[in-house]
Amino acid sequence: TLTRSKKKLRVETLIDQLGLRNAANTVIGDEGHRGVSGGERRRVSIGIDIIHDPILLFLDEPTSGLDSTSAYMVVKVLQEIAKRGSIVIMTVHQPSYRILGLLDQLLFLSGGQTVYSGSPENLPLYFSDFGLPMPENADRTEFAVDQISELEAAPGGTRSLVEFNRTWRKTNIYLNSPSPSH
Repeated sequence: TLTRSKKKLRVETLIDQLGLRNAANTVIGDEGHRGVSGGERRRVSIGIDIIHDPILLFLDEPTSGLDSTSAYMVVKVLQEIAKRGSIVIMTVHQPSYRILGLLDQLLFLSGGQTVYSGSPENLPLYFSDFGLPMPENADRTEFAVDQISELEAAPGGTRSLVEFNRTWRKTNIYLNSPSPSH
């Protein structure tokens, strides 16, 4: 339904948002022909997914294979899409501190069960309330994954954390609501 000029503007804007301006006129390439870099190829793939501003966008590891700056740019674009009303769900392994700051909600699973669901900012309080205080300078997600892994290896697994999560979310419902700006 967009005019040709609006379509072109949308593509050009997305190229800039994804940091692809220098590669805009480069062939993507394949096994037999050299083209854009792996990181640029990944960002083009993400651009194809988000060009139409989908209502629901599910991305599996959109930052995989990207350097920290490119990964941050991609998540920043995804955050803007979410701010415009789309639901963005993505898996991210070991997000940087900067990327973590862009996320509204985190979901940690263990054995298909939710062991944490809420704001990244609430992770220290959550684990402290569970009896595992997070060191002040710890990487939040690394600490959480380490604690979950230790519980998985222990007798009873993460059952206690799953139960704690259910109770904690009910008693701290005001902490688990997305901020009005996101």
